[in-house]
Amino acid sequence: MTMQRFQQEGVRTYDQASRKLKSLKIAPSFDTPKHHVTIVDVSASEADCTIIVLSADTVAHGIAAQSLFAAAKQPIILINKMDGIEWSEEQFQKIVQELGYNPENVPIIPISALKGDNITDRLPSPKSPWYKGWKKNGQSGTSLLEALDVALGS
Repeated sequence: MTMQRFQQEGVRTYDQASRKLKSLKIAPSFDTPKHHVTIVDVSASEADCTIIVLSADTVAHGIAAQSLFAAAKQPIILINKMDGIEWSEEQFQKIVQELGYNPENVPIIPISALKGDNITDRLPSPKSPWYKGWKKNGQSGTSLLEALDVALGS
């Protein structure tokens, strides 16, 4: 499991996590209004997995995701700041539709990074009882860590 691997190796800080993700060939990308930040210097084409974090309150989700996905092998999309839109199922489904990716093929996970919702837990956050999770390669889950485990074959 990804979290167990991080804990066993003593990964505790943001800098340590960035270095560890780079060593695992994971390229997390964050899209914020007027800014695009790739946390590690591994391009999406070289990464085994690309994590794309989009804000739930951003308008142009599809354009941002399509440009980031161009060369991604195993993308995982995180819709962050769900707490900012009161965990609206309708808004989440609108974003999923706007992205144009099938959640059966690409994990699209509603999260609140600030609160830790749907990051590590095996069950969906109580704030998102409508979220049924993702499916990929015959496996399913509800959290970012589960998606990483599937993408990395853990």
